Amino acid sequence: MNQFKYLLVYLLIALTVFFNIERLDFGYENAINIHTAVYIIGLIAVLAVILLPAFYRHSLIWPMVIWQIVYLVFKIVSAEPIVGNGYIYLTVTEISFLALLVWLAYKVARRIHEFTESVQIITLADVGQHLSSLDAADGRIRMEIKRSRHYERPLSVIVVEPEAHSMNEALNGMVQEAQQTILDRYAMARLAQVMRQQLRLMDMVFEDKENGRLIILSPEANQTDSTVLARWVKAVTVEQLQVKVNCAAATFPDDGLTFNKLMQEAVTKLSGAVLPLSGKQRNEEEAVIPAVVREGGQI
Repeated sequence: MNQFKYLLVYLLIALTVFFNIERLDFGYENAINIHTAVYIIGLIAVLAVILLPAFYRHSLIWPMVIWQIVYLVFKIVSAEPIVGNGYIYLTVTEISFLALLVWLAYKVARRIHEFTESVQIITLADVGQHLSSLDAADGRIRMEIKRSRHYERPLSVIVVEPEAHSMNEALNGMVQEAQQTILDRYAMARLAQVMRQQLRLMDMVFEDKENGRLIILSPEANQTDSTVLARWVKAVTVEQLQVKVNCAAATFPDDGLTFNKLMQEAVTKLSGAVLPLSGKQRNEEEAVIPAVVREGGQI
């Protein structure tokens, strides 16, 4: 939050200097005479970069280049001199101020966007549903266990536990200054969002608040499927969030006949470190993962 305040102050100072630079007189002569239209272009550029997602959601180079082109087009159309007779210094001054204003506006817009996105993630407004806790989802869990028993179909429970230091590194600077409870909530909700994007519609993600974990209930997933899915979850969280997670799976009925037993077995396995796959092993494993899973579909 402090960085955002400083950026806002810097932007206000830059705008103040920009609109009052003509007051700087040297030898009773107005040495810098910026065209009125340039002031308008500078103001519109700042407002556009802050208000329009097309400018701040992409690389800084795009708004920088676009507004420099707008400036040059104005100079050419209005037949304003660009070089010669000292005009080169005025041109450099105008271009420099325009670039500075766009850069500061971009930084401010990015901070506002990060804050807005963080609030949306915390409230889970952008995933369209509330992340159920294990206690609240007890009925759904029992129903899936009964269904697997009745039809003698496999079902897996995967425990996902983020590494604390890795999670902290992934949090953006603004959220890091918030309260620790909000930090934890943000990180877990962001992780859950990525989970939902990669899992099947029938897969369920629950939050184990007491232990700071996510639980994936994956019907129709046997032991091989759950192992592949767990490794896929680890790869996706590193790729999209730069967060390392530990995963372990337990499958009905091989590892237990009740949800609690499956949870205990998965947690027990979680304590054992699993070495990362070699390149050859990873290629062999990806061959058995249907393409739709890698696209966030079904297995």
